[in-house]
Amino acid sequence: MIRYTKTFLILFLGLPVMLLGKSLVLTTEKTTYELGGYLETLREEGLTITEARQAAIDGRFASVPTGTPILPFQDYWLRVDLDNQYTYTEGHIEWMLQFSRTWSQVEVYFEDIDGTLKARKSGLFTPVSDRIFKLALRENVVKFNLAEKQQSTLYIRLRSDRVDVPPTLSVQLSPAEEFLKQLKRKRQQNSFFVGFVWMMTLLSILFFFQSWSKVYVFYSMYLIGVSTYASYVEGDLPDYLINLLFPEHPQYIFFVKLIVYLAMVGYLLFLRSFLNLKEMLPRWDKIFNFTIWMSLPLLLLDAFLMMQYNFSSIIPDRVTLSYGIYFAIFNLLFLRSLYLTKDPRTYFIIAGICAMSAGIILMVIARLQSPEFSVAHLELGIIIEILAFTLGLAYRQRLTERERFKAHYELEKSQFIQQQKQAEAQRLREVDELKNRLYTNITHEFRTPLTVIMGMANEIDDERVKKLINRNSENLLRLINQILDLSKLESGKMNLHLVQGDIIAYLQYLTESFLSAAEAKQIRLSFYPEVPTLMMDFDEEKVQLIVYNLLSNAIKFTPNGGKIIFHARIQEIKEGQQLQLKVQDSGPGIPPADLPFIFDRFYQVDNPMVANQGGTGIGLALTKQLIELMGGEIAVSSEEGQGSLFTFFLPITNNEMKLEEDWKP
Repeated sequence: MIRYTKTFLILFLGLPVMLLGKSLVLTTEKTTYELGGYLETLREEGLTITEARQAAIDGRFASVPTGTPILPFQDYWLRVDLDNQYTYTEGHIEWMLQFSRTWSQVEVYFEDIDGTLKARKSGLFTPVSDRIFKLALRENVVKFNLAEKQQSTLYIRLRSDRVDVPPTLSVQLSPAEEFLKQLKRKRQQNSFFVGFVWMMTLLSILFFFQSWSKVYVFYSMYLIGVSTYASYVEGDLPDYLINLLFPEHPQYIFFVKLIVYLAMVGYLLFLRSFLNLKEMLPRWDKIFNFTIWMSLPLLLLDAFLMMQYNFSSIIPDRVTLSYGIYFAIFNLLFLRSLYLTKDPRTYFIIAGICAMSAGIILMVIARLQSPEFSVAHLELGIIIEILAFTLGLAYRQRLTERERFKAHYELEKSQFIQQQKQAEAQRLREVDELKNRLYTNITHEFRTPLTVIMGMANEIDDERVKKLINRNSENLLRLINQILDLSKLESGKMNLHLVQGDIIAYLQYLTESFLSAAEAKQIRLSFYPEVPTLMMDFDEEKVQLIVYNLLSNAIKFTPNGGKIIFHARIQEIKEGQQLQLKVQDSGPGIPPADLPFIFDRFYQVDNPMVANQGGTGIGLALTKQLIELMGGEIAVSSEEGQGSLFTFFLPITNNEMKLEEDWKP
């Protein structure tokens, strides 16, 4: 019964062959057949396989004229007659039909070797559960059986539901063994590229953990993006992800294409970090930053267009290709500025950019020619680019190690010098403390006999001798007190005793005490305040010492008939107000070489006109430290032959108790 049924079906299916056209004879002379010249087509909606067979008997199938447009959103039925003249081998029982990726639904009906009619499905929108052959889920591939010497008619229903994607009737037939060999060869080539990239990624990650430099993070980001995109295009990754993530909606695999944006962003971030563009080429750094941020809205637009146009590979790819072309041109324009820097690191980048840009341009050209394009040119360009970049990273690592060694050497040198300075400073502190103790002890020893001398002087009847003894004793005692005060200041044992009073009246009082000394040398001494009164906090004793030192020096160094001006005014500053005081004389002045050291302790000007006046170099050092103790500062300006100007400032505050001014007349 089965034998008669089989004979009937062969005659039934063979009748259209005689009516409509010739059979495609399969021989061992070829391994791949193009079915275009043997296909008959019928465009009618909603036909079942039984109705399609009847249409063939009725003669409604016809050959497709060259140039006839194939429209989306239409059902197309194809039929082809096969005559298998292969000498029987086990490998040629199974055959593979490979269709263009432009079809979203593919159904193939064939008569199996047992005489039964069977159906096989494929297509981008066909769930994995409806497919028999699952080794190339992104391809439109159908496997069917065709026995030795068997004649069979294949009925094929095709449909494309993607917007703006023109379907093509390209159909290839090959033995399953040959198809699997080609598929294996293709994936081995891609596996070599992906394996190479992942090896370099692992090396980059190891470099990151060694140096903790973010440049390796960006480089790894770029390598992962590139390898993922190549696997997506060549088909290895879709087979895995479709089964794992969306077996019921294989078209979602198109979202993986967006990884190309991650690759380009990682590439740009790597270049910015590797070259330190912010310092090397600041203007280009801003352009890089703009290009990086531009990728985000383009990625979202790309994803939106895929959803909007039912995963069309045409419209969304315009966004991707536009960014890719801009990316390649952008990098090529960048090369000129990069070359002009003459930085040795840039040569590796220039070589890598040239190789990668050439690969991108060739890939874009291939994509514009067909949606089913190869990324072989891109892979070759990226391999060259990776080698160049890896050499660049190794060179950079070498420079980093050299800089690190140099920095370590400089650090050790600095530490050694610092230790020497600290040792010298400690020695100087010890010597200084020893001198201070010596000065303090000596001055304390001086005070006792001086007090006795001054007391005994009062018993002398000769007034002239008495005045001479008292005056020199007082000068010597004042010098001793200054040395003691200076020692207290440097040891931090001197405290402020602030009171609130009219400092203008106090300064007037102090100035008047120098009038007799000034008149003795016919010097015109005048106190000129810009305000009549000023209530503020000050330390009477320390202000007296400051004014005494400055005015006595001015009188000492001003020649007979000269003049001295003591000026006071209020000055506004950011923190509030301060009292500005100036002491200007018409003396011989201070040489410029001596000005920086004028406030150093025991420093004396090397000038005969000044040296003849005597002095120990203590008064100005004490004056400076007293002013700083009260929160002020002092400065000096002078020209030889024009006199000197001492300017000092005291902060104006009103926080203390008011002073009982017993020094007023």
